[in-house]
Amino acid sequence: MISLPSFHTTVGQKWPAVLSISIATTAISMIVFLTFASKHWPGESNGCFDDYMTKVWCYCERPRGEQPGKNWIAQPANTWSNFGFILSSLFMAWSADTKKIPSPEFWNNKNFLAENKFLQASYVAVVAFLGPGSMFMHASLTNWGGTVDVFSMVLIAAWIFMFSIARIFYPLLSAIVSLSIVYVLASIGIGIAMFYGNPPANQIFEGLLGLSFVINIMISIWQHLKKSNRRIQHKLFAATHVSLLLGIAIWVPSRSGGILCNPNSIFQGHAVWHILAALATVFVFFYFCSEHEVIQAEEVLPLDNQARAFPSSLRPNHNENNPQEESLRSEATNNLPVWSS
Repeated sequence: MISLPSFHTTVGQKWPAVLSISIATTAISMIVFLTFASKHWPGESNGCFDDYMTKVWCYCERPRGEQPGKNWIAQPANTWSNFGFILSSLFMAWSADTKKIPSPEFWNNKNFLAENKFLQASYVAVVAFLGPGSMFMHASLTNWGGTVDVFSMVLIAAWIFMFSIARIFYPLLSAIVSLSIVYVLASIGIGIAMFYGNPPANQIFEGLLGLSFVINIMISIWQHLKKSNRRIQHKLFAATHVSLLLGIAIWVPSRSGGILCNPNSIFQGHAVWHILAALATVFVFFYFCSEHEVIQAEEVLPLDNQARAFPSSLRPNHNENNPQEESLRSEATNNLPVWSS
C-alpha cells in the first residue's frame, strides 16, 4: 500500500506541519492580494460600480470608489468577513497538530483524514485559500477577481467530493490512490461539462456539493443496512448543513435587489454567509475525521458456563468425590492463619 508523507523532522520529532501549511497558504495569498491592491486592481470592472443594485453578483454592498482601484477595498464588509475562512483553517490545523480538540482519543480514529497529515494539510490549505480567493472579487469587483473567487469555491467543493468518494474505498485502497483516481475522473467530468455545456462555475460548485451530500447519505445508509462496524458522528454532518442553510437563508433576501438589502450598511447578508460557510468547513472537517471502527466486545460467560463450555477431555483431572482430594483441601483450609483484632 502506498503511504503519504508523514511530515516528521529529521530527528523523528513531529512539528506543526498542518499549521505551517495553513499559515504559509494564508501568507502567500495575502501578499499577492495586497500587491494587486497596491497596484489599484488592474483589469476590467464586472459592472458593479455602475449598477450594483440590479446585478445579483454584486451582493448588495455599495462599492467604494467610482471604478476598480479607486479604493483598495471596494466592499469592506464582504471582503473582511472572509477572514472567517482563514481563522477556520488555522483552528483546524492547530487541532490536527496538537490533537487537543475535540480530544486526544478522537485523533486515534482509523480513517484517511484523521490518520494522515498530508490530507489534513491539503484541506486546511484549500480552506485558507477560500478567504483571499473571495477577497479578490469583493475588494476589486473585477472580472478576473470573480474568476479567482469561483476557482477557490470549486476547489473546496472538488476536495469534499473527492474525499466523499474515497470513503467508499477505505481501507481497500490507500488514500493517495483513491483520491488520485477520483481527482482524474472529476477533472475529466468537469472539463467535459464546461466544454460542451458551458455551465456557470457556480453550478459546478453547487453540483459537487450536492453529489457529496448524496454520497455521504448513501454511505451511512449502506453501513446501517450492512450492520457495519464503521461509525461516524452524524451530528457534525447535520451541523454542517444547518450552517450552510442558515447562511443561504440570510444571504438570498439580502442580495442586490432583495428585501433585506441595505447597500450602505456595514452588516451585509453575504458577509454573514461567509462566516457561516467558514463554520461549515470546520464541521465537515471534523465529520470526516470522526469516522472510526467499533470493536465488538466478546461475550464473557459466567464461570459456571465457562466450565461447562470447556471440553471435558481438556479439563484437569479432578474428581469432587475423591476422598484423598477432600482430605487435602480440608487440611489446607485448617492451616490458614486466623487474624484477630
